[in-house]
Amino acid sequence: MTYRDALLAHYTRWLGRLEGVVRPEGERFKDMRPEFGVAVGREKRFPHRYFHLTCCMSKEDDAKKVEMFVVSAKREGRLAQILGDLVDYHRERVSQGQVGLGLGHTINMGIPWLPGSRCTCGYLSHVYFDYGGDLEKCDTEYGVTRILWLLPITPEERKLALDQGYQALEALFEKGPFDYTNPLRDSLV
Repeated sequence: MTYRDALLAHYTRWLGRLEGVVRPEGERFKDMRPEFGVAVGREKRFPHRYFHLTCCMSKEDDAKKVEMFVVSAKREGRLAQILGDLVDYHRERVSQGQVGLGLGHTINMGIPWLPGSRCTCGYLSHVYFDYGGDLEKCDTEYGVTRILWLLPITPEERKLALDQGYQALEALFEKGPFDYTNPLRDSLV
């Protein structure tokens, strides 16, 4: 079983089934490793939420393996593009011997998650709320891969995390109301 097959099996066990695996479109993604893709599916307990999960963001021989996912109210091709950009950024950092993306990192995308959204940034979180930790840890013959939740956040929320630590951002989310599936939401800051 390949690393990609192991990830897809983990996602399928958790979701129940996948609706497919897509690749980001565009010239800049042509040179990405052929095994990279974004798995898309809906979890049986949450049929109104689509999960877009990276597949092979990490390589099977990476010492620290990480993948990420985003949740949305509908299937969105744009999210595959955004995840592809983040994978490209992560792989570039790792190839240069720098630390790749991981828990608590915030990312300035510079573009809205969806048209009209104030969420132009992302935050890599534990798998909290409704979903539980079963998804977060993928233990295979290739070692443990951590699956992190990429939450859409506003620039103000990102600034809070950078200034006061990601725990302050998470405390703000817990106070709510925080609809993580709505990229058109207002900032909590």
